[in-house]
Amino acid sequence: MSETTAAPMTDEEFLAGFEAGNLENFGHRDHVRMAWLMLRRHGPGAADAIRDGIRHFAQVKGATGLYHETLTQFWIEACRAAGPQPGESFDAFVARAPHLLDKDLWARHWTRERLFADEARAAWADPDLAPLPPVARS
Repeated sequence: MSETTAAPMTDEEFLAGFEAGNLENFGHRDHVRMAWLMLRRHGPGAADAIRDGIRHFAQVKGATGLYHETLTQFWIEACRAAGPQPGESFDAFVARAPHLLDKDLWARHWTRERLFADEARAAWADPDLAPLPPVARS
């Protein structure tokens, strides 16, 4: 008996699934892929689309309490700093910037206590361990 595996989603299918809120699994790699796609699609204005998309996805999944503004901004800027290139595949992007797949990358900059405080969930919280590289936060 042979096992069939579903073909991987194209970028367009993945983003449409995210925007509709019907992706079954949405782990860290998926968050990075979504940010990479939104940065390519929206350029400098991607931050608002990413925030709105994550909030909508969480609402559809019944998980609105999981949204975290500081983490969202951090990952947007980490992806932006890696410089998505025109025509570059997601796999090539993360091969060039593998640190983006480290879901604990934030721990270089914040203590757990500071980052997971209610204030950091609601609004940007400056790092308390090490400054971020200079980038224009959204």
